[in-house]
Amino acid sequence: MRSTPKLIVHVLLAVGTFSLYMTGEIPLPIIAVTVCAYAVKVFVRSNVMEEFVERNLGYLTFLFVAVFAAAVLFKIVSILHAAAEFILITSAFRILGPQQKRQLNQIVLLSLFEILAASTLTGDIYFGFVVIAYLFIVPWALILANLEGEPASQEIQDRLNRPDFVFFLSGFSTMAAVMTAMFFFIFPRFTLSLVKPVMLEEHFVAGFSDEVKLGDTGKILQNMPVVMRFVPHSSDGWKDKVFYLRGRVYTVYQQGLWKRSNYKVRSVRRVNARDVYLEKSPFAGHESAADIYFEVLFTDNLFVPYGTVYLSRLKKALSTNDVWELFPRAGMGVPPVYTVEGSLLQQNYILPPVYDEPPEYNLFISSQLKEELKEVVTRSWGVDFSSIGPDDVARYLKKHYSYTLKIERRDLQEDPVIDFLVHVRKGHCELFASAMVLILRTLGIPARFITGFLVHEWNDIGDYFVVRERNAHTWVEYFDGQYWRAIDPTPTAELISVKSAGTLWEFFDTLKLWWMEYVLEYSLKKQMEFVQRAGVKITRGGEGRIARIYEWVRAHNRLVVVILVFAGIAFFFWRKTGSAFPRIRRRSPLGKVAGEYVKILREIARASGIQYSPGETPLEYLRKVRHLLDADFEAELYSATQKFYLMVYRGINWPEALSVFGRLRKRVRESVRRPC
Repeated sequence: MRSTPKLIVHVLLAVGTFSLYMTGEIPLPIIAVTVCAYAVKVFVRSNVMEEFVERNLGYLTFLFVAVFAAAVLFKIVSILHAAAEFILITSAFRILGPQQKRQLNQIVLLSLFEILAASTLTGDIYFGFVVIAYLFIVPWALILANLEGEPASQEIQDRLNRPDFVFFLSGFSTMAAVMTAMFFFIFPRFTLSLVKPVMLEEHFVAGFSDEVKLGDTGKILQNMPVVMRFVPHSSDGWKDKVFYLRGRVYTVYQQGLWKRSNYKVRSVRRVNARDVYLEKSPFAGHESAADIYFEVLFTDNLFVPYGTVYLSRLKKALSTNDVWELFPRAGMGVPPVYTVEGSLLQQNYILPPVYDEPPEYNLFISSQLKEELKEVVTRSWGVDFSSIGPDDVARYLKKHYSYTLKIERRDLQEDPVIDFLVHVRKGHCELFASAMVLILRTLGIPARFITGFLVHEWNDIGDYFVVRERNAHTWVEYFDGQYWRAIDPTPTAELISVKSAGTLWEFFDTLKLWWMEYVLEYSLKKQMEFVQRAGVKITRGGEGRIARIYEWVRAHNRLVVVILVFAGIAFFFWRKTGSAFPRIRRRSPLGKVAGEYVKILREIARASGIQYSPGETPLEYLRKVRHLLDADFEAELYSATQKFYLMVYRGINWPEALSVFGRLRKRVRESVRRPC
């Protein structure tokens, strides 16, 4: 069991290395170097290698710092990636070195740096499980590493095989993890922006590029990955709802290709730094609200349900355009979460016009295609073209055309919409929406092609909607003279009849949402709400004591961080200048003995020229200088050190301690020689 401390510490470092590997941001060769270092340490026992690493670690560290600094300077890697890779390389060489108490504590510190580096490179929920494992192992590593090489702790080391010792450390580790979680939720949130936040992972989702092409053949894949989550603040009335999340707008159609026009961009009226109102909204109420959490980044605009009048938690400036697309200012990126409020449950699918008269691109259609559509509606549908309206067109398409994911073409010379209406008579939502937009434009009704998501999958465990790639959908907006109204000509019964993914999947997805909500997006506001739910009265006339403290911390967060940093530095130097033994009163008999022993070590350091390192135990130091001590002096000093340990740690009385240490101190100069 003598190797148990080293094993536990190595496992702790392996957990940190694994957390960096799982980010996917570290090059495989860097990970391979660390793994090879583990393998060499396990299978190759070489004192020469350990001595080489220990002797040259400072030079190697300087070399690595220079290399990674040059890589950052020449923009080969970012500073965060360079720091993470430097920590991994340093860990690899630290593993290859000697494994005494000081080195084991350094490995524990490197593992902590690896966890911190991983936290800046990833936001996935797997990192939460890695942190839990780390918090459970780290007390074991710290306790056992500091027992390494201590003869007075032999009795404790002998108990490693006993269940009560394992239960004690397991309980201690669990308590440490719980206390860490409590500290995380209670400690005030800072908004320092010291490091660049991790952006959402980019992911391609069909239908949200700058162009939508019709007429291709093949089969549309029903992809399962989650792209976002829609979380109502109250689940009342939401469970059985089917609604639309509006995204991109296409207005220009040319030969089977929908394009976005050069819309005029303007700013949305801001309420404060994070909240905006949608101007000219026909809705005035805030009856319902929901949070939208992005899982991946696949577009440059935001998605909102119809009826939205207010957006918050944006953290970025917001812009819109002529067709009510919402997106952050250029270069700012889509926020991972934001809140929408308004009359969301009423499902009045209307939007206010930006202009009194819709721009001409909402009516554009080629004259040839217009004549062909008139002929199709008159002959094939058998209706009077001039007498039909938007509801009639949508009703006819749903009744006489069928939905399918298989894309077919009969006449490749025809426009894809004409081929769909005349020959194929079945298709996916893009063909249904395209047909209706072009027919309405032929009737002189302004219309446009909308892409977004048809939301219907409810998670019963977390009480929210899951939005997947397969929920991507297209529909139509037309202008009725006062408002833009949304209408869907696609038969949606098949689209919303997909079965749930199962209870187990819902549970895991709920865990991912909680991770995003209460860890990644855990803010001061959420912190105060959490304390309120716990039954603590925060506000008193709007100015509660705890609220005032939190607000002061938020307003002076940089000052608080500086104070904490200086407090940490002061504590470090206080510990560094302290004794390696438990705190002993200097005027007590034991304190006098400890003072004499420390004087012996100082005399040896002065005579040998080898200094006593901070945190180094007396036995570790004596092993380091033993080749410079006379044999008789070494044996007597080693025996006296063991007895001194028994006095300090076991409370055993040794009346002759002062006289023995005084005699040894006088012999230091004649018994210690300087290295050649």
